[in-house]
Amino acid sequence: MNRRTVLTTAGLVAVAGCLSESSDPVTEDDPSESETDDGPGDSNGDDDDPADVPSTFDATLSYPEYVLSMNSQHADEAGPNQITTATELETPIAGAVETAIDDGEYETDEADDTLLEELVGLQYVDHDGTIYDIAYTMPEYVVSGHDVPESEVDHDRTISAMDDTIRVLDVDNREIVTAVNTVLESFRGSDNEGGASDYDYRSTVLDEHLEEFLDEYDYVAYPSDGVDGPDPEGYIELERDHEDPGSPYTITATEVTDEQRYGRPVTDVESYSNPVVDALRAAADHGPLRTDKRPDGINAVLEEDAYVRVDGDVYDPTFETVDHDVVPIDLQITDVDPDERRFTLELTAEDEPILVFSGAPEPFGILSAYPLIDGNIDADDGRAILWTDTYEEDGHVHVGEGDGDPSIGVNDIGITTTLEPGESIHETYEIHEEWGFESGHYQLEDALSIEWGGDLETPDSSPDSSSYPFVISLAVPALES
Repeated sequence: MNRRTVLTTAGLVAVAGCLSESSDPVTEDDPSESETDDGPGDSNGDDDDPADVPSTFDATLSYPEYVLSMNSQHADEAGPNQITTATELETPIAGAVETAIDDGEYETDEADDTLLEELVGLQYVDHDGTIYDIAYTMPEYVVSGHDVPESEVDHDRTISAMDDTIRVLDVDNREIVTAVNTVLESFRGSDNEGGASDYDYRSTVLDEHLEEFLDEYDYVAYPSDGVDGPDPEGYIELERDHEDPGSPYTITATEVTDEQRYGRPVTDVESYSNPVVDALRAAADHGPLRTDKRPDGINAVLEEDAYVRVDGDVYDPTFETVDHDVVPIDLQITDVDPDERRFTLELTAEDEPILVFSGAPEPFGILSAYPLIDGNIDADDGRAILWTDTYEEDGHVHVGEGDGDPSIGVNDIGITTTLEPGESIHETYEIHEEWGFESGHYQLEDALSIEWGGDLETPDSSPDSSSYPFVISLAVPALES
């Protein structure tokens, strides 16, 4: 049987500047909000073993004590879009880089055009998993900028910094945008004044579109030229030059360490021992791992003060112990209906007001569950969405159809729900085959973000806050066709 999988982008997170909502259903529709759509797809799976098929529907709630999170990290140096894999390089640059790596330097008496062309945009090379910074001494075209008074400006050869040629990136003007924005300081924002920067634009080949631009313009007026925008606050003069350091011409390749790239050492996940490897992988693959058991070996990970690499991606592992009793809420499953495969999730504020931060619809967002295989979450098989009619009623959620299958999208926003002491809010969920469910066992792991204490109406009142993780376990019997 093919399992129909469904993905959703909704999340239960605290978001600064959330929409402030009461506990009434959300009805406001804001077309300006960013929107993402996800729908069910097909993935191959084996038929469930009849012995593993539950005889009746059930939904149970648990409150895991531990949360293992893997927070994705981005390189400060040598980002993924700056790296070229060595196998992608062609002759002669491939051989030159290989020599530079092996011998420390590549040297030639002649910088031929092909070599110069292949050096354009080459910053870092990934050679068998090691990143190298590529530097060279070669003939270069140089564009620099200098501040000039208006009295020295030829307005017929002046372009506004807000002109689309400079401001809007396209295929033909990529080097124009790069060159001008290299030599012109930013003039946007209260702390930026514009003017000539301390940097030069350099390239081993002069792009034909940049050459035509420099033939036509000598000056850039910022922020604009006063014609279709603000009056100029200053001008820079563009100067073109060609520098040739003379032979021998060289290329060097310097290893860039993980610590240089990320600011901390990076340890490959497989260097640890199981079961913590499986726990780290699970948290990286499908989000925070919520569990009642502290993973064996987690102390070694946390004490190392290093990031963790999982399948090429780098993460910062964090491990949190949660005291649910401190958070003044009560979260319960009520009204489980085995015949209709339906249950109600109810949230109640206990003895003081609370704020709940969530995605749409309030207060739980779009809930989805993963199938369990041998007791473990099978993230590869995709999520199944727990259905509620609120999805169709909420202005931030968009239910439709794509390629013949149902799809659901949610505006990328945060919603704040206020509950007074003793006040409850609930949502009723149903299990539907068209939203990805088959017979078997499923697990939903999620968390509420709660604030309480102090004056919740005052932004700087420093209330208490906590994540409130929960797990819903579902037993789904055979579904009618």
